[in-house]
Amino acid sequence: RLMLRRGLVGLALVALWPGVVLGQARDSAGAEKLYDDGAKLLAKDDWVGACAKFADSFKLDPAPGTQLNLAACSEHEGKLALAWSRLKDARSLNADTKSETQRKQIESFIQASIERLEPRLPYLTVRIANAPAGAVALRDQQPMVVGVDLPVDPGKHVIVVGAPGYVEQTRELTLAEAQREVVEFTLLPQPNGSS
Repeated sequence: RLMLRRGLVGLALVALWPGVVLGQARDSAGAEKLYDDGAKLLAKDDWVGACAKFADSFKLDPAPGTQLNLAACSEHEGKLALAWSRLKDARSLNADTKSETQRKQIESFIQASIERLEPRLPYLTVRIANAPAGAVALRDQQPMVVGVDLPVDPGKHVIVVGAPGYVEQTRELTLAEAQREVVEFTLLPQPNGSS
């Protein structure tokens, strides 16, 4: 397998031209070395090691190719929503690719990857009936927007909703690939004397 951070190649993971991130110190040489180390690990089918190297490379020099490799890592781990998000991020980074030909090749690859991934994405919508002031929802301990169909990774999720003066509610659910789920909550006031 041939893995190049600065040239477009078609493999399990694709490497592309680095993007320019303004206002951020970059270590291109360090990023290149870490990327090469990741490519060698991937050639040995060591996804865990390779993905760690790609993540470290991206921290030193955010590049669309590295982000595409991180998207492939996420997909390999079954984290489809994260992979989809990273593809979108790679598209933003690609805007700074200097070669128009290279930029178009990268965009074509990103678009094809998104189109391949999107039918597999599970979606979750959380609704709170007559939501009281200050109502919040958490998915897996992270704030989430209520009433919007959001892509999520397949697997188990814990939803917690609450509002000041109302009884907190928790639900667990497991989503399969391509599943769409709507979870409805009705918050009840706390009994008098409860805190």
